Amino acid sequence: MHLNNTVLQSVEMYPQQVVAGWDAIMAKNIQLPEISNIVVCGMGGSTLGARVLDSITSAIPITIVNHYDIPSFVNEKSLVVISSYSGNTEETVSCFHQALERNTNIYAMATGGKIADIAQQNQIFLYTIDPKENPSCQPRLATGYSIGALLGLLSKAGIDGITKEELDHALDLNHEEIKHNAQIYRDELKDKGVLFVSSEHLIGSTYAAKNMINESAKAFSSIFELPELNHHLMEGLKHPKTLKNDLAFFFVESDFYHERVKRRYSITKDVVSQNGYSWYEYKAYSETKLKQVFEVLLLGSYLQVYLGEYYKEDLTQIPWVDYFKEKLSS
Repeated sequence: MHLNNTVLQSVEMYPQQVVAGWDAIMAKNIQLPEISNIVVCGMGGSTLGARVLDSITSAIPITIVNHYDIPSFVNEKSLVVISSYSGNTEETVSCFHQALERNTNIYAMATGGKIADIAQQNQIFLYTIDPKENPSCQPRLATGYSIGALLGLLSKAGIDGITKEELDHALDLNHEEIKHNAQIYRDELKDKGVLFVSSEHLIGSTYAAKNMINESAKAFSSIFELPELNHHLMEGLKHPKTLKNDLAFFFVESDFYHERVKRRYSITKDVVSQNGYSWYEYKAYSETKLKQVFEVLLLGSYLQVYLGEYYKEDLTQIPWVDYFKEKLSS
């Protein structure tokens, strides 16, 4: 099966997605009261943007809800973001109804569906995503919209001081270089389950890469964070013995990490090697944290494309997710 060009086009248009999300929020006359916490409700690809945001801002607590119920602490000082690309995700719809019962601030993002209907019926602010920058029509490949919109909401609330100029600079990346790197890592990681290891501001981007490889390339991938990994996983590398033949570690590093965290990477690689596992490393090279976030997000996005091509998969089809939803609805 040939490479799905619409997926590649969606990845190439991430910068335009981010700008579209940012501009859509900044163009609105949004009045936000003082916010003490943010809760983002969504599933799968619809909360990848929130995970990226959570990794790059420490100005306010962000809770990501991937189930049916909103936290009990949600109150009039919370900002609840209802995020569903399709607009019909049942867990997210459940959270929306609960948020309406609280005296809280609600903002919704969707292309349409039930979420759009509920928002319009209740006069809730709705960012209706126009997916023209996402020709694949896949939620996991629309991450740029939510990143831009969430950054815009933070800016409107006076929570994060990012400027449009800083955002434009962060999005100014060499796609050809990143694509080339992704092709190199494809050749190293093919026929292996990928265990990403990352830290701090790059956790969200790495989490997104893990999700996309699962869903698009139909390949096993997971993520561990340093330093947390050092407190348990190293003792879990011994059994079963066959794992070392099937898994490869992929370390995502940065000079912006805490000095003690940087030291941990070299020692962790030593432990992984002594346990017989292969590992590869990628060091983010961009000059700001925000730019590194987009750099790693692009790397993982291109990697899903090239791994999917190697496995001869149709990157737009999700047969087991569709099967599950059909069974659940019946």
